[in-house]
Amino acid sequence: RMQARRKKKIEDNADSASTKKQKFAFQDVSDESQDASEESKEIAAYRRLEEERQREREREREREEARELREKERDEARQKLQQVKEDIESSRHVSVPKFPLDIAGTIISESTEEGTCLRATIEFPTIDKTFSFAKEGEEEVLDFAVRVISELRNSRWPSIKESICQVSDGGQQVPAGASLDIMFVVQCLRTFHKILSWHPSPAESAFALRFNPAWIDPSLLEQSFQNCSSIVASVEKSKNSFLQASLEAMLSLDSDLESAIAEDLPAFKRLAFFPLFDFLFLSVDQNREATVFLKARTKDILRTILGLESDVGFSEYQSMTRLFEQNRVFYQVLQAVEKEIELEAKRKKFSNLKKLASKSAGISPIPEKSWALRNVAGTLALKSSRGQVLQAKAMYEESVRLKEDYFASDSHPGLLEDLLPLARMLSSRNLVSESVVHWEKVCEIVGDIVDIMDCEGSYDEFCSEITMSVTMALREALGPSNDLTLRWKNRGMSYFDLLSEKQQEAVLERLPQEDVIQELASVFSCDIESRQNTGGEKTTQVGTAALKALECYEIPM
Repeated sequence: RMQARRKKKIEDNADSASTKKQKFAFQDVSDESQDASEESKEIAAYRRLEEERQREREREREREEARELREKERDEARQKLQQVKEDIESSRHVSVPKFPLDIAGTIISESTEEGTCLRATIEFPTIDKTFSFAKEGEEEVLDFAVRVISELRNSRWPSIKESICQVSDGGQQVPAGASLDIMFVVQCLRTFHKILSWHPSPAESAFALRFNPAWIDPSLLEQSFQNCSSIVASVEKSKNSFLQASLEAMLSLDSDLESAIAEDLPAFKRLAFFPLFDFLFLSVDQNREATVFLKARTKDILRTILGLESDVGFSEYQSMTRLFEQNRVFYQVLQAVEKEIELEAKRKKFSNLKKLASKSAGISPIPEKSWALRNVAGTLALKSSRGQVLQAKAMYEESVRLKEDYFASDSHPGLLEDLLPLARMLSSRNLVSESVVHWEKVCEIVGDIVDIMDCEGSYDEFCSEITMSVTMALREALGPSNDLTLRWKNRGMSYFDLLSEKQQEAVLERLPQEDVIQELASVFSCDIESRQNTGGEKTTQVGTAALKALECYEIPM
């Protein structure tokens, strides 16, 4: 028994030793695994650190390359500007007289935390005058360009002109009188175009705007301007004589510039038009008869000029008109002609669409489908259920969408028959905020109709009737204090005040008896077979104002 106990004790000790060995073996494996994991983490962290350092080095290299590129661009711009100055001042160009209105300019852009900082420097090297300007805050480039040129023309021009006169006293030949003012404004317009054409790349750009007297005859420009002034101021004003004299005045400057330095001119090349007529309007400010004559002739000239312009040229003209806002009468004429041209384009589009519709009568299902949608929507709108009203609204809106696609326009007069019932339904259900959007579209279309009638002349009575009828409809739908109602009230009164007492009485007598907006919707509605309203049938139950509106749209082009 003693031997058996000893043997068991030896076996137990052996098992215990074996267990300890296994435990220590597992511990060693675990320690080795943990060491390997930590080493792997350290390696991964090191690699990430190296990758981040590499990316930072690449970013730094890119920043350095960008800095070098900007510096290179600035060096090139400075060299170009220096070359410009040398070209103007160097004895190598002694055969080209140095002109006091020559301009050397730079435009510099820099990115900041607040956005792009834009600075323009305008230098007159011959008379040693330099002016610097900086774009303010969120100011648009167009507004910045207008501010630069306005400051040059107003506050800076007296000192520039005085320096030019001093140069003239020293023997330098420069134009005298109005021709100098006209040529300076032309230089301002060219500078305006350069600023407006600014592009973020390159960061710095230089330009040179020269005036070589060898290209231009200032004496002819002065004489032509004086001829224009004399005709406008004379008792017997000759339309043909003025048109000839004004065209001579413009072309004496513009045509020479265009042939000599076309690459420096904007797409709108009749630059002399602006200063010529600007100064003419200023000269007749207190003469009503002369102002009326000049306004009519200015429109004649401007229509001719713009009729030959490309889309780019017309866009540049629109920007340039901003520079003449201070000359109120002249600026009103510029805006009026611009509006006429836009309305004429709409009228031509209306005429073309009408011809297209007449050729494809019965082929296009759009007018028929819109008519069906309006009929069903009109029936649903009579119900009291909110769900049915919403369904009617959706049908009216679908009808509007279809017709907008059909006309390829959101301001065609043919949309009135779709927009008007939608606007009136929403107003009648006290959904004023939703109805305002559609009433504004109705008013925009009717406003174009009134503008076209106004352009044709002798339609003041009908313009008054239409605008006052719109005011009445808006007062009923939106209330008398709504902004849209008040705007149209003022517009209506502006026409009403032009009428004689007899005409005013006639308008007031017709207004309660007619729904002029509905009549406009009727005369401009689409012809569809279902209603059999082709020909003159749809115009038999409407008033004279609506018929005159349709007549103005259908005047042959």
